[in-house]
Amino acid sequence: MNLLSDAAQSQTWPEIAPLITKGKTLYFSHGFSVVYKDDTKVVPPKDVDVILCAPKGSGVTVRTLFKEGRGINASIAVFQDVSGKAKEKAVAIGVGIGAGYMYETTFQKEVYSDLYGERGVVSRTRYREDFVTNDLVPAYGRYPYVHRSLGPPSG
Repeated sequence: MNLLSDAAQSQTWPEIAPLITKGKTLYFSHGFSVVYKDDTKVVPPKDVDVILCAPKGSGVTVRTLFKEGRGINASIAVFQDVSGKAKEKAVAIGVGIGAGYMYETTFQKEVYSDLYGERGVVSRTRYREDFVTNDLVPAYGRYPYVHRSLGPPSG
């Protein structure tokens, strides 16, 4: 289970890699290091399952909702399926963290979605804050609406 930050994954990989032996499963909660392996040098061995279960919230949020008996949506993906059971393992991780809904994606799509959400939406939403928090856009629809409506910052 590799839950370290992207930077820490790259820094610690030389120590971790020898411990990932044939038949094991390597689990990530974010696919950045694997997708950008040429830059991060995080290259999983060919003889292990490599899976992803990426909750759509912070670790604090995941834990808080779990303790309340609720869950948070999560994406699951398989990068390598050596055992033939990699998807099953990713789903099991999702159940274990209390994911309320899981949807299948790829490592690459998860990374692009995450980077777009963090860099494109979260960091730029403040420019549209007055627009997306008014009564014209219901609370449950704000995030997708922001995704579609981002434009250059005004003012």
